[in-house]
Amino acid sequence: MGNETYFPPLLHHIPPAATHVEAIREAHMLFFPALDDLFAKIGVPLSSVGVVVVNCSGFCATPSLSAIITNHYGMPGDVKTCNLSGMGCAAGAIGVNVAANLLRTHAMSYVVIVRSSPTNATATRGSEREGKEGKRGKRDDVAF
Repeated sequence: MGNETYFPPLLHHIPPAATHVEAIREAHMLFFPALDDLFAKIGVPLSSVGVVVVNCSGFCATPSLSAIITNHYGMPGDVKTCNLSGMGCAAGAIGVNVAANLLRTHAMSYVVIVRSSPTNATATRGSEREGKEGKRGKRDDVAF
């Protein structure tokens, strides 16, 4: 690994700080710069966004990730939101299908689909790890 390697803040700690708060912080770091860039490039007013679909393979946040996004951008209360969490990689395709169905059934002009998997959500502390000979040895490491 070199200077170009990125690790999220959770991995800057020993042991890693794999907490709900850190996962939310990481989601903020992922979502807002990307969405700021998107909204600036497309030039569509946020009031034109009718649907926000967020899918995350293994992290189910409280408050929901779509609520975090809609509140951050001050979107109207009638924006349809959908969170797909804990569904693994299938959440991406399902999110597109949900968005398409919502656009068909409601007269809305724009939908935003956000796909993310914060690293924090997948970090787990374990006490067992497979050893050289395939036996389960006692260790206290982080597994991804």
